[in-house]
Amino acid sequence: MSKESWSPLTYIVPSILILVALTELLSASGETLAAGSKAQTLVAPPWKHTLGLHRVGQTHLDIYSGYKKKFSSPQGMAAIKHTFNDEEGSRDDDELTVYGVNSGTSEIIYNTSRYSLGFFSKWEDGRLAEPFGIAVDRDGWVAVSDRRSNQIIFLKNESNSLHFDRSIDLSETGKSLNAPLGIAIENGKLYVTDSGNDRVVVTNRDGAQLETIGTEREQWNLIAPFGVAVIEDPSWNHYGSRFIIVTDSLNHRLCKLSMNGMPLAIRRFEEISGDRGGFFFVAIDYYSNVYATDTLSGCVYKFDKHLNYLTRFGCGLSAEDDLVEPRGITIYRRFGQVFIAERAGASYYWVGTDVMNPSAQTITAEGETTIEIRFSLTEQSHVTLVLEDEEEKPVRTLDENLFIEPGHVAKTYHVQRLGLPCPIAKCKYFVTVLAKATYSSRRYLEVSKRIPLRVD
Repeated sequence: MSKESWSPLTYIVPSILILVALTELLSASGETLAAGSKAQTLVAPPWKHTLGLHRVGQTHLDIYSGYKKKFSSPQGMAAIKHTFNDEEGSRDDDELTVYGVNSGTSEIIYNTSRYSLGFFSKWEDGRLAEPFGIAVDRDGWVAVSDRRSNQIIFLKNESNSLHFDRSIDLSETGKSLNAPLGIAIENGKLYVTDSGNDRVVVTNRDGAQLETIGTEREQWNLIAPFGVAVIEDPSWNHYGSRFIIVTDSLNHRLCKLSMNGMPLAIRRFEEISGDRGGFFFVAIDYYSNVYATDTLSGCVYKFDKHLNYLTRFGCGLSAEDDLVEPRGITIYRRFGQVFIAERAGASYYWVGTDVMNPSAQTITAEGETTIEIRFSLTEQSHVTLVLEDEEEKPVRTLDENLFIEPGHVAKTYHVQRLGLPCPIAKCKYFVTVLAKATYSSRRYLEVSKRIPLRVD
C-alpha cells in the first residue's frame, strides 16, 4: 500500500483543500449569489464557503502534494459522508470525503481530513494499472474499475486511510470482465459497465455476481456501455425512485433502465445537439434528475426523471461557467453538492435553478380576460409570481412559494378576480418570476426574470 499525506500552509489557508474544503457549507450571512445573465442551473458556492476556489487545478495540487503529484487524465469521481466521520449533530453533515481517479498516474486522490490529501496507487503485491471509475459507500468501501487489468479493485477506507482488500475479475463465471469503465454502488450492490462485453454486471459487496443487464434481449441490448448511475436507496430520494442510468453506443445514447434492466426511456445525443460530443459519465440527484457529462463539447446536460431534456451547462456559453473536458461527475444527493472532474482539475457547484423563456400575455375569450404566464424551469423550485407596475412596485402577488417541477410551466389568472387598481387595457404591467432551488443554494440565490405583460 502507498499512501501519503501533506498539509503545508494550513495556518495560512486552513479551509482551502483541493477536494474537501470545497464541501463545507459555511453560514455566509447576507452573502448572495448574483443571478445575472449566466446560467444558474449549477452555481458556484459563495466566496465565504470556498474562499474563491470552487475550481482547482495543478497549482493547488502542487501546494497540497509538495509538488510531487500531477493531474493526468482525471476520470471518475465519488463523494460520501462516511459513518466514521459523522459526528453527533448536523453541523458536519456536509463535510464529505471526495475521491478522484487520476488515471494517467494510476492512483486515487482523496481527502484524509479538512487539511490534507491522501494518494493511493499500490499495495503489498500489486498496484492499480489504469483505474477509471470509482464508487463508495458510507461504511468506507471503495470500488475502482481498472480497465487495463480488467478487474474491480475493492479498497477499504478505515479512519481516513485507504487499504487494499481484494480484487475480482469474474473469471469464475465463465466470462471475465473486459474493459470495465463506469461503476456505481447503491443499496449494497455494485453496478459495473463491462464495456467489452456489452453489459452491466451487478455484484454484491463481496464481488459475487448477482445478475447481468443489457445482453440476451431479443429487441434491445447495450452496446459498449460507458457510464452508470443508480438510484434505489430511499435515503435522500424524494420520489422513492428505482432506476439505472447507462450511457452506451459510443456515448451517443442515454438509457434509463428498470432495476431488472428493461428500457424505460432512451435519449440519443443527436436529439439534443448537432455538435460533436456525446454522453459520458452520469449522476442522479435527490429529485432523480439526471446529469451527463460531455467531454468533447465541454458540457453537462441535465434531464428530468423521465429523461426529458432540461438544459445544458458549460459548453463555452460563458467564461465563468466554462468547463474544460468534463469527465467524472458525482452528486451528494442530500445537499445537492456537485463535483466534476475536468482535464486538469476539478470543479465544485451547488444545484441551482434557472427561469428560461418567460412570457406573459392577456387572453380574452367569451368576455373574460385572463393572464397567461409561461416559462421553463431547470430544477424543482419554489416559485413566486408578482404583477408589477412600470415603476417595479408590486401590484398583486399572483402566487407565492409554489413548489413546481422542472420543465415547461403555464399558469393562468383571471383578471376580474385580481381587483387591479388600473384596467389592464389602460396601464402597463410587468410580471416578475422569482425562483429558488430547494436545497444548497436556496439561502443565497433567487433567480428573478421580469417581463412585460403583453395585452391582446
